[in-house]
Amino acid sequence: MDRKTVGTAEPADALAPTPDDVGSTQRHHWTTEQVALLGTLSDPEVAALVGLSVPTVFKERWRRRIPALRVPDEAIAWTDEMIAVLGTASDARVAEALGIGVGAVFAKRSMSAIPSFGPRLRRYREWTTDALDLLGKFPDAVVAEKLGIGVTLARRKRITMKIPSFRAHRPAITWTAEMVADLETMNDEAHAAKYGISPKSVLEYRVLEVKKRKGRKVYVWTEADLALLGTLPDHEVAAKLGCSKATVRVKRTELGLPAVGPTPIVWTAEMDAKLGTVSDSELGREFGCSHGAVRLRRLALEIAPIPERKFEWTAEHDMLLGTASDAEIGKQLGLAAPTVCKRRTKLGIASVTERTWIVHEKPGADEHGVAGGT
Repeated sequence: MDRKTVGTAEPADALAPTPDDVGSTQRHHWTTEQVALLGTLSDPEVAALVGLSVPTVFKERWRRRIPALRVPDEAIAWTDEMIAVLGTASDARVAEALGIGVGAVFAKRSMSAIPSFGPRLRRYREWTTDALDLLGKFPDAVVAEKLGIGVTLARRKRITMKIPSFRAHRPAITWTAEMVADLETMNDEAHAAKYGISPKSVLEYRVLEVKKRKGRKVYVWTEADLALLGTLPDHEVAAKLGCSKATVRVKRTELGLPAVGPTPIVWTAEMDAKLGTVSDSELGREFGCSHGAVRLRRLALEIAPIPERKFEWTAEHDMLLGTASDAEIGKQLGLAAPTVCKRRTKLGIASVTERTWIVHEKPGADEHGVAGGT
């Protein structure tokens, strides 16, 4: 698109035509007559008259700080019958039935202290002891059906109460020699039907225990490891345990534990002094936080940014590609994993996982649960 230099000029007043140095060559330039319509009619009505889309009209009205057309509350004569309808359906449907704006319905309902539509949710704002006893003893969908509420409400309440999900209460499957032997001759669905277990349980045992997928690492969870779940962000728990973030997330989700937000950054004078000296990404890696957190801190202190340093790939750098995971190589070179992946893919170098899959499996596995290969 052919664009002009985008200017920051504002109209001389709210009703003045659009300045010539604002926007692109294809941007609609509002005339005095068109601008005069803003705020006097609804945005859809102005859009129809001017021949533009409703979002375009809304953005221009907002840019000029022109308030939207509001129907005064005094213009609506609320009767007892109209008030009785409030809260019996969504505000949008009530507004459509009464022929008035949604905002007027919302304002009147709020002023009248009438709860929004959703009697099933209101009924369980105060959870009874019997209802709480069901959480975690059945799947969330079953609990929701028993109580007549939404699945999301039941799941959120269970997580708030820190009650493990129903899956965590299921008895462990004792795999016999016969069950393991049938894995070689039966598919997962047939195996599950024969022994009365789920196909997912069969797949998990096949992948994690029998290690049919070559190179798959299996993390053995201890009681001390499980105690960390849900107390720190997943990436911090993964760093402490030496496993992947996905492994931590899957296990935490399996136990029905809520995620923990990032640890707040305590900015020191030394850290602030480095802002603006190098790029946000480099400081993020140095401080152990995201580049977005560095950027927000820099903007708060009104410090100008430093452009990202363009990485020059050398033959020595290229030789590292594929010898370890993209994330590990990225840490060595000070790059993000997607940047390493892009370079490796461009050169046609297989990743560690792809190389492992073509390695023949040996009968045993090492102490970390990685199948051997030649």
